[in-house]
Order: sequence, then structure tokens, then C-alpha cells
Amino acid sequence: MGFRFRRSIRLLPGLRINLGKKGASVSLGGRGATVNLSSKGTRTTVGLPGTGLSYTHYERRPPAAPDEAVAVPSESSAASVPVGPFRACLQLIGALVSFVWTIFLLVLRVAFLVFVAALVIAVILSLFRH
Repeated sequence: MGFRFRRSIRLLPGLRINLGKKGASVSLGGRGATVNLSSKGTRTTVGLPGTGLSYTHYERRPPAAPDEAVAVPSESSAASVPVGPFRACLQLIGALVSFVWTIFLLVLRVAFLVFVAALVIAVILSLFRH
């Protein structure tokens, strides 16, 4: 059985931070319409509350090429891909939350490994005492 973790934190009405074992995301909206922004892409869901009917569109974020990861965009490329300040702010918040969450999970895994090692050592020592 695999270890699972998922937690959703409501910041404001219609704004949530979702934390999971593999990362974090930001959700906007509520019943009927939701947009979820994560490092993997954008998921838009529209539904009829109470009916169980919904439609979801998922747009994967393309992996950054090594040259694009460090390149500074030119004026022509920046003008061709408009990004509003609100979306850019949400992406920045999502990236920061994802980074902090990744560090937290790393610390949690190390603490778990230390706990298991201490438990194994205690069992071995108790076997040799008798």
C-alpha cells in the first residue's frame, strides 16, 4: 500500500492552495466552475452542481527546453504570449508554494528515515540484551 497525502487550504472564498505528496497547486472558483494552476498545467472544470455532470479541460505545460530555461525572452516573444499580471502573480504564488511544499516533504522523508533507523537499532539492541 502506497503512502498518500492531500490537503486543501482555503485562503479566501474561491481561492485554495492544494498540497499533495508530489506538489502543490492553486485553485480559483467554486461550485460550478474551477481553474486549477499547477506546475504540470492548467485544469479548467465547468459543471452543473448537484447533477454530477461536468466537463474538464486539461492543458499540459510543455517542458522547458534547456536553452529556454535560462534565456531572457525578447520583446517580440514577450509580446506574442500575453500574460496578465493576475495570472503571473498566481503562477508565482503557485511556484513558491510548490517549492516550500517540496522542501517540507523532503524534511518529512528524512525524518521518517531517521525514525525507522532508530527503531531498527532499538530492536537490534533489545535482541542482544537478552
